[in-house]
Formats: sequence, C-alpha cells, structure tokens
Amino acid sequence: MLAPVLLLAFAAVAPLRTGDVFPGFSGQTISGRTVALPEAGKQLVVIFSFSRAAGDDDRHWRERLEGVECYGIIMLESVPRLRRGMVASGIKSGMPQAVRDRTIISYKEEVIWKQRLAVYDDKRAYVMLVDGSGKVVWTNSGAFTESECTKLLSMSK
Repeated sequence: MLAPVLLLAFAAVAPLRTGDVFPGFSGQTISGRTVALPEAGKQLVVIFSFSRAAGDDDRHWRERLEGVECYGIIMLESVPRLRRGMVASGIKSGMPQAVRDRTIISYKEEVIWKQRLAVYDDKRAYVMLVDGSGKVVWTNSGAFTESECTKLLSMSK
C-alpha cells in the first residue's frame, strides 16, 4: 500500500479558473528580493513560462503591460540540475534590471503548476490577472495577440 504522502503526489490538481483564489506563490526574484504573490490588496498580472519559447511570449506581454503590476515566474524544475546555473545565468544576463526585480525562477512544483494552469503547450506563456482580493479574474494560454493584451489592459484599470 502506498503511503498517503505518495498518493497525494499523484493526485491531480484542478485547473485554476476565473473566480478561483490564486493559490499563492513565493520565491526569490532574480535580483534577490523575496516575494509572496499575490500581495494583499494589489491587483497583478502573473506570467508563467515553462520553456525558452514561452520566455519570448512572456517578453511580448511585459513589453505591452508597462505600468501594470506584473511578475514573471520561470519554471526550471525540468532542466537538468547540471545545466540550471547556466540557464539561470543566461536568463539573467538578457534581462533589464527592472524585469529582474519582478521575475522569479523556480525549481519546484512545476508539475503542479502545469496542472493548475492546464498547460497543453510548453511554448506559450500562461498569463493571469489576479485582483486585490486574490481571485483570478482573467486568464490566457494562447499566443500573445494585441487583442488579448487589450482585453487584459482594459480589465486591469
């Protein structure tokens, strides 16, 4: 018989939907600041990426979301341990300081977050708007488009 902890590890996590409470995420930004998301009373956009191609998608979103509270979470648990330092260094070197202050690299819970976000394409960024009470009010899992960005910007005002 499997131990209860092992059974929990194999349990599916329900995908986040509009109206659900964002389960929270904490970590250290690339610049070294510790953050816990969401911050109480603050609306923010959270962008998850699971691959280099998704990072390009993330960049398109961030360029258009200037002035909107936005954090990127780069999931690198699936990167082989020996390559993680090199990958993280490459990410950091190609990123302006302001973006480093709002980007977290995570080496844990990648499978859980893929389930929560219903990831079907690692090459896309998964974007969500979380309101000041911590509820998800908008999500996007497709390629960046101006029309989706306009929807997000109109909701984030």
